[in-house]
Amino acid sequence: LERLVELRKEMDKFLQEQLRLELHPKKVRIDHYSKGVKFVGYVLKPGRRYTTNRIIGHLYDTIHRYNRIAEQGDAERYAEIFVSSINSYWGIMRHSNSYRRRVKSAGWISPLWFKYVYIAAGYEKLVLRPCYKPRYKARQMLKTRTDGKFFTPEMFE
Repeated sequence: LERLVELRKEMDKFLQEQLRLELHPKKVRIDHYSKGVKFVGYVLKPGRRYTTNRIIGHLYDTIHRYNRIAEQGDAERYAEIFVSSINSYWGIMRHSNSYRRRVKSAGWISPLWFKYVYIAAGYEKLVLRPCYKPRYKARQMLKTRTDGKFFTPEMFE
């Protein structure tokens, strides 16, 4: 342990003199390697990588917020944004040992959403059903329009 403290002082000196960098004293700690290292949303351990609890907590909050929107009857309006948000979190989680966490988080999604979305690729992404995609809706409107007006702002509301 004393050797590590000495190495830390040498590292601080090198960073200060050569790179003009300074590490925050409260954000550096010396622990056993088996505890892992937190780095950009992951806990890195020998031979594996986990998503931090902070990311999982934010995912839970996001799903909970969108579930309330679905319960209020606005699911179709927010479906595309919901898919993007969940895929962002699952994309982060896909790079770690987190299959079970993705499955568990899928269980948090309200059944009301599954009219608009489905889970694909082994819980790697959420997909908007084709009939709710903006492009599909635009095509359907064009097929049914007979008055000669195309792409007015009211069509997309």
